[in-house]
Amino acid sequence: MKIVKMILSGLSVISVFLISIAISVFISPLFGGFSFVLLGLTSFVLIKYIKIVEIESRFRFLLTIVVTVILAFSLGLFSKEYFNAKLSNVSYVYELISYIGFSFLLLIPAFKIVHLYFSLILAYKRKKNSYLVYLFGLVTLGYMFFIQFPSDVFFSNPDEFIFSYQILLRSEVPVLLLAIAVAYFVLTLLPPCISEVINRIVVSLSIGCYVQYMFFNKGMGLVDGGTYRWTDNKALAYIDIAVWLCLIITMLAGYIKFKKKIYKFDIFIYVLLLFMMISSLITNIINAPKEAFSNKTYQFTTDDEFVLSPNGNVIVFIIDEVDNMYIDEILDNDKEFFDDFNDFTLYDNTCCVYDFTATSKNQLFTGYCFGDTENHIDECYQRIKDEGYMVNFYSFQGYSEFPDIYPYIDNCKEIYLGDNDCRVDYQNISSDFIYMSLYQAYPNVLKDSSKVNSLVFNHIFLVDKKSESYFENEDFFNHMHFSLADNPEKRFIEYHIRGAHFPCDNHVETIKYCLSIGKEMVAQLKELGVYDNSCIIIMSDHGLHDQSEYYTFPTAGTPLFMIKEFEKSDINMKVSNAPIYYKDFMPTILYNMGLFEGNEDREKFGTPIYDYNDGEKRSRKWYDSDSGGYRVYTYEGDYEELKRVVNEGNYTFMER
Repeated sequence: MKIVKMILSGLSVISVFLISIAISVFISPLFGGFSFVLLGLTSFVLIKYIKIVEIESRFRFLLTIVVTVILAFSLGLFSKEYFNAKLSNVSYVYELISYIGFSFLLLIPAFKIVHLYFSLILAYKRKKNSYLVYLFGLVTLGYMFFIQFPSDVFFSNPDEFIFSYQILLRSEVPVLLLAIAVAYFVLTLLPPCISEVINRIVVSLSIGCYVQYMFFNKGMGLVDGGTYRWTDNKALAYIDIAVWLCLIITMLAGYIKFKKKIYKFDIFIYVLLLFMMISSLITNIINAPKEAFSNKTYQFTTDDEFVLSPNGNVIVFIIDEVDNMYIDEILDNDKEFFDDFNDFTLYDNTCCVYDFTATSKNQLFTGYCFGDTENHIDECYQRIKDEGYMVNFYSFQGYSEFPDIYPYIDNCKEIYLGDNDCRVDYQNISSDFIYMSLYQAYPNVLKDSSKVNSLVFNHIFLVDKKSESYFENEDFFNHMHFSLADNPEKRFIEYHIRGAHFPCDNHVETIKYCLSIGKEMVAQLKELGVYDNSCIIIMSDHGLHDQSEYYTFPTAGTPLFMIKEFEKSDINMKVSNAPIYYKDFMPTILYNMGLFEGNEDREKFGTPIYDYNDGEKRSRKWYDSDSGGYRVYTYEGDYEELKRVVNEGNYTFMER
């Protein structure tokens, strides 16, 4: 009966607390941080009629005070971060008042809850060392998922993230501490028999996830979202499952047989795992490049996003994840759809070099591929600048992925994450890295169900309050209103929209909608009188990944590519099956700008697409991302041959 009364008393306090929070959401924009102080006073008035504590001992009372203060001010900090994340340009005074006010609001309810907690756990006659074992278990498992696994992903791919390791820790550590506190709170409140079963599960998961991470994730494909098929390696998957089952059975049997000594074993396992993981993390930190700890990055602004030159434009319009398979389907079923592209040439035998946006676009605009011993990036872009071109790139969310050409991009600026113009979305970073951790911990047979995909890591890390390009298809379409610049400089412009990127419910209709944006672009250029002196390329960065049930091989290597050259005029759109390759992209740009100087430049930059004819055979290599490197598929025909080569597994492995 005493426990029931305490629970009811605690629920009444929690109810008041939740009501106060709900009210604060509506009035905080009006009264700022002072609203939290007012609500704290209101809570005090309501709670004073509830008998708060019966002081059984001075020690427990002091312990309750300490825990309450820590809890209240920690939750106050979380609340401050949450509310300030929703508001822009908040002052330091507002932040401080919010912090103190919200902490005060939480103080009395927190005191009551903490005291109730101590009263409940003392009602159980539990072994004293069990509390320590539970804490070690939760710390070990929590550290594994919130620190070790995310850190491993970060340090394995430091160039893929535009934020520092400190930001990753700031995203994960608060969630880790909160998760441990809540889990420990619940675990110690449960009856001892249930707590012991959960502890056995924690031990099993800690060992199993670590073993999975160390020994069974080899060759599993991309840990950043590539679809994994366990059926490709059934033997390893079956061994993996057997190890998991044996581990769980052993842990439960060990508890039954060695119940009195099991806590020593648990502590040993937890300490051993923590030691190995922390040692690994320290090694990663020591060996990491200094850029991994820098908040300095670069971002594309939206300056002159839809401003064109009256004297010449090269426009590259990238529609993400448009595969030629669907372009062929549209040609077969609705050829008239392309009537507005009568001056274009559509190439349906394309091959990109890489399979994901970051690597593919970097290769496109620099011409550099992994394994190249030299590059001529500076010479290429210096020619473009000397010819009088402004270079403006408008990638999604201002995310820039071309470090070698930053000096040549006019709308590229140096920024520091967390400064007055930018804020970091810690919540989304944390949630996506948690998904990554789960993906790494899953037994192989469960990895198919993972919903992690590479796009997640391209749109959540940085939110610029003053500069955001239009990435969503409809947003871009609605805001695309071109005008002419007053200055005579020519323009080399890149646009990038979401396109048909996964998840996509209907690829054909989405692609047609995005191509309609291209049609409107053409119409506006004609209206402004700059269509003839513009070179327009409508393309995709890569083809379709293998998330689609209609596409049974993971090529992503056959993207859309169509081009209208300067002063080009035709009655109908041409379709060419010349074997073009994305290594041809920058030579093709230079060729159309009149800056390509024959065979000497073929040695430096590569060949433009015009060097290849319909029906010609050409050896091309497609690099499919894999754990630690690339599967390199070599073929000479069209995408049907690429499909055959991929399905037969004819590749060579190249380490990064």
